[in-house]
Amino acid sequence: METNAGPPLWLKMFAAILLFVLAPLVLCWLVEGKRSQTAIDALGEHSLVEQGQLCNEQGCEVAVLFHGVVSKSSVDQVGSVLTATPGVKWLCLESPGGDSQWGRKLANYVHGLALGTCVVPRIGQVATSEPDTSVSECGSACSYIWLGGVRRVLAADRARVGFHGRYLADHWCCAPANFIHRALERLDYALDGIFMGEAKARDELVRRSQLCGPNEFHRLYTADALKLGLISSRDAKASWHWKSDKPDLVFGKLPHGNECTSEN
Repeated sequence: METNAGPPLWLKMFAAILLFVLAPLVLCWLVEGKRSQTAIDALGEHSLVEQGQLCNEQGCEVAVLFHGVVSKSSVDQVGSVLTATPGVKWLCLESPGGDSQWGRKLANYVHGLALGTCVVPRIGQVATSEPDTSVSECGSACSYIWLGGVRRVLAADRARVGFHGRYLADHWCCAPANFIHRALERLDYALDGIFMGEAKARDELVRRSQLCGPNEFHRLYTADALKLGLISSRDAKASWHWKSDKPDLVFGKLPHGNECTSEN
């Protein structure tokens, strides 16, 4: 009489390991990922987009300024304003980040329109009685958009771009998902087409950003961007500023991430 011994031990062990790995992945995507996405979508609805000009010593060119969180609604808003702005040459950015998927989509859209991208302080952008010492930042998902420009500008020491490794959510259950996201990051950059012939800069930024935690940024300033070939020496030396079509419009202050402490 034959007896059913059940699955072999190795199969049971494999199933247990698979369950151990998949459980936090599913929990992350269904709970933390959804919660994070909902928060980003809500913040993105309050983003502001204005028309104006990007100026330096040589003159001014028509530009659009995006101020807020990157999400589907804010990217749609930016696209609509760009389409409705005759002769636009630049998209200027002030954003702590948001949805990386929509950041990459806007990056490719901007690149397809042959627009330049800039990070410059908007004078008087925050209601305060203190002297204006504001620093504009384009971080996380926004960095994709800045990289998408066919010409890129940073306003000397008053502007910076923040990079960090991709992650789904900052929670213990998302550690496996975050590991997978980071493993695919290099491929993401390579396939998006926003680094036209800039493989060296791409690889270096990926290396630096992956040393940082989820809420940390590797910050790129003018000198470093010039060294990596991401901006031209002419643009690095110019004095850039934003000229608003609505100078009385006051923007709220956006949060900035922490400086990366593990850069080597």
